[in-house]
Amino acid sequence: MALWDEPSFWRWAESLGELVLVLDGEGRIVGLHLPEPTAFPLSREVRGKGYREVLPGSVAEAFELALALLEKTRVPQRVEFQLVAGDQQRYYAAKLGPLMPEGPPAGAIVRITDATEQALAQQARLESDAVYRLIAENTSDVITVKLLDGGYVFVSPAIEALTGWSANEVLGRKMEDLWHPEDLARTVPAGRSLIPPPEGVRVHHRIRHRDERWIWVESDARLIEWRGSPAVLCDTRDISRRRAAEERAAAMLEEITSARSRAEAASEAKSEFLAGMSHSLRTPLHGILGMAELLAGTHLGEGQRQYLTAIQDSGRVLLGMLSDLQDLSKIEAGELDLQDLPFDLIETVEGLADMIGAQTSQRGNELRCQVARGVASLVRGDPSRLRQALINLLSTANKHTENGEIVVEVKPVPAPGRGLVFSVASSGLVAGKDELRRASERRPQKDLGLAIARSLVELMGSELRVGTDERGRAAVSFVLELPVASPEELLSLAKDLRGVRIVIGDGEAGSRQATREVLEAAGAEVEVASGGVEVIRTLQDSAPQVRCLILDAALPDIDGVSVATILHGDTRFATLPILLLAGDELALSLRSSPRPGITAVLSRPVPSDLLVSSVHAAIRGEAVASVEQSPGGTVLVVEDNDVNMRIARDLLRAAGYQVFAARSGSEAIAQLEHYPVDAVLMDIQLPDMDGLQATSLIRGRLQLREIPIIAMTAHAMKGDAERFLRAGLDDYLSKPVDRRELLAVLAREIVKRRGTTP
Repeated sequence: MALWDEPSFWRWAESLGELVLVLDGEGRIVGLHLPEPTAFPLSREVRGKGYREVLPGSVAEAFELALALLEKTRVPQRVEFQLVAGDQQRYYAAKLGPLMPEGPPAGAIVRITDATEQALAQQARLESDAVYRLIAENTSDVITVKLLDGGYVFVSPAIEALTGWSANEVLGRKMEDLWHPEDLARTVPAGRSLIPPPEGVRVHHRIRHRDERWIWVESDARLIEWRGSPAVLCDTRDISRRRAAEERAAAMLEEITSARSRAEAASEAKSEFLAGMSHSLRTPLHGILGMAELLAGTHLGEGQRQYLTAIQDSGRVLLGMLSDLQDLSKIEAGELDLQDLPFDLIETVEGLADMIGAQTSQRGNELRCQVARGVASLVRGDPSRLRQALINLLSTANKHTENGEIVVEVKPVPAPGRGLVFSVASSGLVAGKDELRRASERRPQKDLGLAIARSLVELMGSELRVGTDERGRAAVSFVLELPVASPEELLSLAKDLRGVRIVIGDGEAGSRQATREVLEAAGAEVEVASGGVEVIRTLQDSAPQVRCLILDAALPDIDGVSVATILHGDTRFATLPILLLAGDELALSLRSSPRPGITAVLSRPVPSDLLVSSVHAAIRGEAVASVEQSPGGTVLVVEDNDVNMRIARDLLRAAGYQVFAARSGSEAIAQLEHYPVDAVLMDIQLPDMDGLQATSLIRGRLQLREIPIIAMTAHAMKGDAERFLRAGLDDYLSKPVDRRELLAVLAREIVKRRGTTP
């Protein structure tokens, strides 16, 4: 029985999983095993046919050559060939062996294996290697491959341009031969190789040049398979220039940081100097202005009163300059914040005449402050800083003008622009025009007021411009966009007096008109009279529709107090609310000795919101809270300066308070333990402990926790108020202290603790 007829033979052939052909000595196919599945283009019907009939010519020729060699050498032969199977080119490997191991050849056994996958993979590797080498050999980056247990096995030619070493000179060398020892120790663990994480790693390090210098490079390393073994692929580039630039930038940054530190130290030193100067100047200024105010309440001759007025004016100018210096310092340090509040633009601008009119009239100048028709009266912004900028510009104009005209105007930006133009023009500014022009420069050379005005205008988002107005007068101007206040904000700005009839009795036309405009803006219906007799006649004609009477104390025919007394005796007007406007001295006297018929006494000048709220309270029968109305009580003044102590003591006693004095923190605590008081005025700089420490000790005692403690100090720098409030103080007053502000704050804090209204 022939071998190919044995069942065991075909069981063996089947176990191979390959295509098996049995050829006899003539090359005929006498046995066949086709594995399932198979893509080889052959069917079982080929039995008895010669291989030349069933195989393509080129494959048949290769088989013929292999069979001849097999017959001659009896050594198995291998034939690799390709066939198209279906629509795919496939690769095969055929192994031809003798049918009988010994004896003359009697045919051959052919085992054919499908090697398509292996062939394609090999082809892809070859193509990849070719592309990879093409890229590696033509890029400026240095491409290297290093085995984990040996040296470099591939180095691109770019290594020579970078290091001076050729690729062949580097092959086989280790990392230790190229890398800087410090960088190698930092990057590669001791005794181990560089094994990057799966996502790769970027390393900055130095490599050795042929001339022994070190070059900074950047390497991207990742783990790959290199010819069946793990290896590290590095893409390395020269970063020497970048590193040098970074070092220069770092040096520059260090210099900038150092310069900034020096600037901050200088700024801090300037702030400390300014704080010390402010404290040193404010203390004697407090004494000068405080004593001048006390002196103003005594009997003086006309000449003495003029001298006193000059002292007060000079003191206020000095205080204004000190405040300007502080504001300028805050602006330069970026520490001055703007408010966003609803306010009356017309009142703010036209009220400048009352604030600075006395100064301009002393030089024979006529001052006009006007807002164009159609400009919204109630807007949003920072009225305090706007007023401060305009006052500084007015002061400069007044300084360079004599017997002339100074005009403050607000009008809309000409179409199609937006915003409002604020301008200060003067017929006498020609002499100071160069100084004005310097207002638009970074630092005006002489005029502190101009420096403040410029800085404030820039802070509000505008700039000063110098030119001439339509009448040829020198003028400085700026443009601001001030949004109109909402209806809700208008209600919060002023009480609603719509439909309320009010009579104003004032002999001074400007003051009378200003009061009228404030009340009409709140919705009131206003009638005016210029004298006491006219007031009485107006009321007789209008009663009982009039809801409130506002009287100036100094009417030209009958004084306001007498008018109030007359009306109080008339049953028709006995319950009519009467608000009396008086100067500080008379107002203080009338409050301490109330007169019949007078509902409340308000000190001139009366803020608009206070005037409206006072009318609102009076017509509803509520208490009118004057800014100086004293609730009475006992006050402890803690002050080590004799002059300042006397000022505080005399002001408080004149307002109806009992006063105790202490010259140190420990003395204040001792007095508080034995004598009950309603409030404490605390100086911060005391001989034994500062006012903050004294406040802390007072607050630490259970029975003293609720006593109002108000700082009255020469500390007036940014952050002082917040620091004092955090320390437990209830409020903060900066020296020189305004009498009205002192009494208002003191009254508010005492009333707050008592739980009543003044």
